[in-house]
Amino acid sequence: MTTKNLNKIGFICALTTFLIATYIITAFYLGEVNIIGYGLLFIPIAFVINLIVLILLHLSAKRKQIETPTLSINIMLSNIPIGIVYICFAFFLMSYFRVTINNDTRDSIFNIKLYGCDNKTISKLEPGESETIWIHLENDCSLNINYSIEKKIIKKDIIAGYLCSGMGQPETYNISGKNNPKY
Repeated sequence: MTTKNLNKIGFICALTTFLIATYIITAFYLGEVNIIGYGLLFIPIAFVINLIVLILLHLSAKRKQIETPTLSINIMLSNIPIGIVYICFAFFLMSYFRVTINNDTRDSIFNIKLYGCDNKTISKLEPGESETIWIHLENDCSLNINYSIEKKIIKKDIIAGYLCSGMGQPETYNISGKNNPKY
């Protein structure tokens, strides 16, 4: 095995790890709630696999008395700061509860007010429209909603009865009431 082949092995390992981590963080950003568990599982597995590949690359180069594949080792080591940035971004995302208000009724909805954790408003949602609001979670709180229907009927509801910092995730709230309360 040549240095070129060893570099290729290291590059493939580093690229695969990078692409999987990028997919996980992107999916979580876009609203896939269950993916964060895979991310937490992926971090130690990727660390161990990359460490084993690094050691095997180094030992293989020593045993065959060829030049150490520094290119692939450097590429693999560059995944460490990228991983740290991804972890910091995941913690940032976990400090925001992202709720999509979905008007799944036949009526226009007016004066939508979210309050509790943070105060946000949406002036109007037509039937079939939705809007995503990012709520910053600093302390323990609940998230409530008030809105008016075309006939000026004011409705009140609880979106999340309990939230705290680190509980950030995406959620959908349907105006029709077809929701699955989880909090």
